[in-house]
Amino acid sequence: MSTKEFDKYQLSLMKHTVGGHDRNWFGTSDSTKDCCAFNDLVDKGYATRRTAPSFWGDDWVFSLTEKGIQAVKEEEKPLKPVYFELTEYRNQHNQRRYEIDAIMDNGDRQHQHIDSESYDRAKRQGLIQAQACNCKLRDKTKKGAL
Repeated sequence: MSTKEFDKYQLSLMKHTVGGHDRNWFGTSDSTKDCCAFNDLVDKGYATRRTAPSFWGDDWVFSLTEKGIQAVKEEEKPLKPVYFELTEYRNQHNQRRYEIDAIMDNGDRQHQHIDSESYDRAKRQGLIQAQACNCKLRDKTKKGAL
């Protein structure tokens, strides 16, 4: 399978769509970047589109076809962080949270927020190792770009 039929952004949406146990859906609103990217995937046979339930707040729900699922499987390879920064902070409920900025071995940047339970679980499983990935814990009050 060649990724020439879809770009890296579309591939990331496809991976997110099937990223959980028995998950195969992605909700979005009309005219967004995500919606336009998925409409192109629908036209190429990688996804289907249906109207979202009214209580979702989205206009459309996209799902991958077998062709789309197979394309994701063929394109998946484990990415490893070559650098990441962790920022510990407290949310409005005074709960410990972490902001993660990472550069992966393919050059992609990833940014996400996780709760303290997810962080502790990842650390126990060896997914967060300071020496292995140039991890740097930084203070949220200090400004600094990745």
